[in-house]
Amino acid sequence: MNKYFITASIIALSCSGLSAQTEKGNYFIGASNLLEFRNLYTLTTSSVSNDSKKENIELLFSPIFGHFFIDNLAVGVMPGYYYQKKTSDQSYLSTRTFSVSAFLRYYIGKKKFKPFVHGGIGYLNRHQKNQFELINNNEPYIWNGGSVVYDFGAGLAYFITRNVSLDLFVVYAYHKVNMNYKGDQSLNELLDHSFESKDLKINLSLIFYFGGKNQAKI
Repeated sequence: MNKYFITASIIALSCSGLSAQTEKGNYFIGASNLLEFRNLYTLTTSSVSNDSKKENIELLFSPIFGHFFIDNLAVGVMPGYYYQKKTSDQSYLSTRTFSVSAFLRYYIGKKKFKPFVHGGIGYLNRHQKNQFELINNNEPYIWNGGSVVYDFGAGLAYFITRNVSLDLFVVYAYHKVNMNYKGDQSLNELLDHSFESKDLKINLSLIFYFGGKNQAKI
């Protein structure tokens, strides 16, 4: 009998402490793209683009950090790094993108499932290298540009324990970068190389909560 009572008490304390995770003074940290599905629309204007691909390598890293400055409302930052390499018979294209966004996230309710809304704004830098074997095997075309990036969405946090949640997050992000050719500035107007991204993502995040108010409320 004592065993069942202890088990029930632990479950009750865990659930009662869920409301404390999003209270003022607490923090969270996690991986914002543990699993991700994307519907990415991109528009590229460039005379050096190449659509013939034989190999495509992609790497994406995007952690998340947040602090609740009032109950249920967090301010935070999401740095990001994206790498892509496309290789064809006679050329390759590599892209590196660095970004950082500040966001507000508001949680609703005190249950084990807590919906939230999210909005952010930040800065993104895109670096692109394009090399053609038939033109010049030693000196690639190098482009660089920056842009403001916007993102907003909504999600549902499922608290596995008092300190860990699994978040399903739907987010839309937009940015447009006007790329500059490093080798010859006169080519910028001639080539008019720009990159526009409209990105709808559904991802799964693993979030860890800690701080001064992680004790269960009885």
